[in-house]
Amino acid sequence: MLLTPDKPKGDPRQLTVKQSLPARTRSYGRVKVSGAFAFIQTYAGNLYEIVIHGEGPWDAIEEWWLNDKNAAPVSGVVSTAPWTGFIRFESFLGTDSQPASSLLTGTFPAWTADHRLRGLAYSVVWLSAVAEDKFSKTYPNGSPAVRVVARTSKVYDPRTAVTAFSENAALCIRDYLTHSRGFNISSALIDDTTFSAFANVCDEAVALAAGGTEPRYRVAFTYDMVTEPREVLRQLLQSCDAELYPTPDGKVGIRGGKWTAPTVTIGPEHIRAFHYVQGNDRLAAFNRLKLTFTFRAADYQPFECDPWEDLASQAEVGVLQQDLTLTQVPSYTQARRLGKIFSHKSNPRHRLELQVDAKALDALGERTVHVTLPELEIDEDFFVEKFELQGDFSGGTLTLASLSSDAYAWTTAEEGTEPVAPTDAAITVTPPTPTGLALSISTVGGIRILGHVDPLVGTPWGTAGRYRIVGATDWINMGHDGDWSFKSDYVDGATDYEVQAAHTGYGGINSGQVGAWTASSFISTA
Repeated sequence: MLLTPDKPKGDPRQLTVKQSLPARTRSYGRVKVSGAFAFIQTYAGNLYEIVIHGEGPWDAIEEWWLNDKNAAPVSGVVSTAPWTGFIRFESFLGTDSQPASSLLTGTFPAWTADHRLRGLAYSVVWLSAVAEDKFSKTYPNGSPAVRVVARTSKVYDPRTAVTAFSENAALCIRDYLTHSRGFNISSALIDDTTFSAFANVCDEAVALAAGGTEPRYRVAFTYDMVTEPREVLRQLLQSCDAELYPTPDGKVGIRGGKWTAPTVTIGPEHIRAFHYVQGNDRLAAFNRLKLTFTFRAADYQPFECDPWEDLASQAEVGVLQQDLTLTQVPSYTQARRLGKIFSHKSNPRHRLELQVDAKALDALGERTVHVTLPELEIDEDFFVEKFELQGDFSGGTLTLASLSSDAYAWTTAEEGTEPVAPTDAAITVTPPTPTGLALSISTVGGIRILGHVDPLVGTPWGTAGRYRIVGATDWINMGHDGDWSFKSDYVDGATDYEVQAAHTGYGGINSGQVGAWTASSFISTA
């Protein structure tokens, strides 16, 4: 029963994985993760588990969770009911110098001081044996799922030459580009001048409607190390509206995230030909952008915030919705700011393809240019989507989409409504009282009491049972045995018992939604 798995949660990174060859994971920022089992063994009735949380080294583990409860360990020993004193943690951050687990080396002779699991952040979990009549109270759902909240990867900051934990998106991007399991680019090929400047942009304080500030661009997420590197990089760049580009000296530079007025103007005297494509403007590709971010106050789960909407377009053509998933973003205000930028870029007022004379060379490497084209009454800024230089350097072709400083302008009034995390206190619906409680006895392997109630088809409720010897004071919780059924631990023969049932929310007795218990029904094991 200690190995009974919990029901899955919304974020797959918070599930404990049982696979022979699980994918290794790596994280940036502060995250909540579980991991993969690497060891499950019993000794003297106690259960020992190793859960690999991800590749290290990490900066620190801040919290340990069992199921949906903060375990609050003191010197490694859990202090949260119902596991108080019965579960112990020993965690490691994945450093090269970490020792082997003393919980394992002192118990299993085959686990020696050389079994250090260097480079892996992991936890050893010790679950104490308990008396049979106390098992269902101590481990009501079997072995609890283990999760941790951690400050994960340390990243190098070229501004200070220090490697430390940071959620600064620019620094995490630089780390992934140079990491041996990322793009493995030599640090000598990284333009640290542009990365330092962009790290400053990410650190800029953005005012919040509730008071205070937050950094402009942070990133926090976990990825499988078998994921295509370009997909991981896409998520990192998306978290801060960044783009990489080749610098004149052949290095990798970074820019974006903030409006910078163009320094190059292309006028009609430089334009040999043009092809105009009507921008979306009011005929938008979408006019409602549904946004999803990771909400730390809601158990680090993916969570929707207010969508970014173009109400004027909706009034003309109706609602056209598109989704933007930003689960690598830990703030709804950051998600809203990115949603605004994304909407402006995806719905430009004009699209142009210009064939330009040698003036095109001035636009080489530029992110934006200003275009004046009286023939089309155009005099505005454009984002450079594509640049093709002619072989003889006599000109080039630019593919442009209009973009203005409005995309990056921001006030606290644009934050929308702050999301509210669901809490047990907000639950007002109480499950109904079960009907039709029926009891029976099973003698397979020993004597158990079985209970069943009338099903409530199409409802979110589950069922729990409890029993005790007639005349006793303490109730003993019964184990789940099907949607509307439950069973006791092994009980004594020739004894009279009373049993009650209640409907519960997801999570059973610990869900915070437990309805009224039925009147007692009685059964004898004589």
